[in-house]
Amino acid sequence: MKHGPLGIHLSVGQKYDEAVAEARALGITCCQVFTHNPRSWQFAPLDETAVKKFREDLRKAGVSPVASHCNYLINLGTQDKEIRTKSLECLRKELAYADAFGCEYFVIHVGKHKDESLKQGVRNVADGINAVKAEMLKRKVMLLLETVAGQGTEIGRELSTLGEIIRLVDPALKERVGVCVDTCHVFAAGYDLRSDEKVDAFVTEIDRAFGIDKVRFIHLNDSLKDVGERRDRHVHIGDGFIGIAGFKAFLNHPKLAPIPKILETPVDEEKGYEEDLAMVRKLQQ
Repeated sequence: MKHGPLGIHLSVGQKYDEAVAEARALGITCCQVFTHNPRSWQFAPLDETAVKKFREDLRKAGVSPVASHCNYLINLGTQDKEIRTKSLECLRKELAYADAFGCEYFVIHVGKHKDESLKQGVRNVADGINAVKAEMLKRKVMLLLETVAGQGTEIGRELSTLGEIIRLVDPALKERVGVCVDTCHVFAAGYDLRSDEKVDAFVTEIDRAFGIDKVRFIHLNDSLKDVGERRDRHVHIGDGFIGIAGFKAFLNHPKLAPIPKILETPVDEEKGYEEDLAMVRKLQQ
């Protein structure tokens, strides 16, 4: 079975050479990065020369595709005027930075509907995406809606909700919007992944909601919490409730195997990315 690229969320900051060295040392073939401080509305000016070199160095190291992960403050689901205005401004800037970094994808948490209904929140998200249409069409970056655990009023716990957002976006953008599946998130949201049969049922749900062709990127994380608990707590591969059998089934499903995957597992005293990458490679048949 042919497996797609495998990598990690690569810590960048302004230390581009160190990030490329880590990518080479780990032997990764794709990655995800933050292009700026993800907990701030502010963007430092781009050092275009350094970013261009970083982009070219990753390509020379065989790391592709590269995804940019969104700012954690963005919330397209809200109708709060101030937050919505800041979110749209930030999203436009994020897309520009992702493009400068040579990212094929931009992974976004669509946000929470808070005091509004889920239906209104979904409408808000689609309207928000449509509001940045000009920026999206100007860039080569594809916007990926990330699955969520469903804490509080998070939008996207059910795959059908992401499908509805995609259906509501401007026809000109439909080919520019896809999905990023996070294994911890979907498991916490209630999609069991612990056997071949359960994973196959999950893929069937994907096809029903928006189609497997829309899934362009996957975050591999085990879950500290059991299925359906709606708590987003990442843990090392095989050490959580999804477990070894679950990841073996997930990684080797014929429709999921070719999709690029990155780890967002912890780096702690017990293990780091090296151990988790080794585990994933061992489980891939």
